Amino acid sequence: MFRLTRPQSVVLGVGLAMGALYVALPYSGASELVLYDGAVVLAIGASIAGLRRVWDTRRRPWLLTTIALGGWLVGELTWWVFQAQGLDPFPSVGDAAFLLAYIPLAMGAAALTRTQSVSETAPHGSTPAS
Repeated sequence: MFRLTRPQSVVLGVGLAMGALYVALPYSGASELVLYDGAVVLAIGASIAGLRRVWDTRRRPWLLTTIALGGWLVGELTWWVFQAQGLDPFPSVGDAAFLLAYIPLAMGAAALTRTQSVSETAPHGSTPAS
């Protein structure tokens, strides 16, 4: 059975609390920035932590996912700035960042499927024999 470490449990709890508060509270620019965009920042941090934990053959999916999350954050913050200024341009630089972020996400998913067979045969934290 899979067990979360204490830091993983904290990140999961904070993320769930942020999501619940975002849904429960009335919408405002501040709630958008702190709760919604904050959850993306939290996900980027968790992804960076995952990137630092894995051995070489599994780094690529984590790196690509981190890049994708960064693209979504750029898109979100760009959209938030436009909204704060009362603008609603479409398409915008934020839309481009959102859409372009799907490229590293797809590449990361593809890389994850290729490394899955390696990770099933090698113990966690070890490097497979070449």
